Amino acid sequence: CCLYFRGASLGIKAWAPAARNLGKLKKDVLDKLKDQSIGEGGLMFSEPIEADSGDYEALVRMCKKTKCVVACAGPFVQYGEGVVRACAETGTNYVDVTGEVPWVQKMERQYGQQALENGATIVSLAGYDSVPPDLSTYLAAKALEQQGHRLQRFDLFAGGGGGAMPTGTINTMVQGVELAKSQFWSTFGLGGGASKPPAKKKADGEKKPAGNKTTYVPKDQSKLKDSNLFWSMCPGYS
Repeated sequence: CCLYFRGASLGIKAWAPAARNLGKLKKDVLDKLKDQSIGEGGLMFSEPIEADSGDYEALVRMCKKTKCVVACAGPFVQYGEGVVRACAETGTNYVDVTGEVPWVQKMERQYGQQALENGATIVSLAGYDSVPPDLSTYLAAKALEQQGHRLQRFDLFAGGGGGAMPTGTINTMVQGVELAKSQFWSTFGLGGGASKPPAKKKADGEKKPAGNKTTYVPKDQSKLKDSNLFWSMCPGYS
């Protein structure tokens, strides 16, 4: 764990691991960490916190004990919403390592305003999917600054090579495939073309959610962004 080996050097005062099964956490992670030298810049963990993603009250108690939660357990579409909700409710900062963009957008629509009102910062996509491009862009910008130039635009494409895929990522992919199959058969399979169930009527005065209107891409770059996104999904061209 980065905080165990580098926490003090990063200015962290205290940190604690959290899991739904503290026995397994101790056996599989914490005991192995203790066998390693913590080093000069390291920081020993505090008392572990028991928190199950399916126990919302436990998540709220966890959030009230800290200033920031770093969520690493996926698939986030299955296990992540309760943590985001608890952080938004308690005003606790939140960071995760997901790459599940639709889920991130859903969380922003549902809890973004509450998080803002309670002073919580919600940061998703801070793991493998985004860190390499972000760091590459930063390093390129700093290198150009040293030569008196300013980075105007940076395009990066990444491909796989070596290593192994985490279980959470595999589960996320499986769920994505199952969802796509379900949507396909509901449209083109048995019963395809059947009318949808009637939409739920809104109560008097109820307004339709505004949805997520936040955009971080300039309008003149949107088409290029969409094109790049499409080709980056094709292994032969990414």
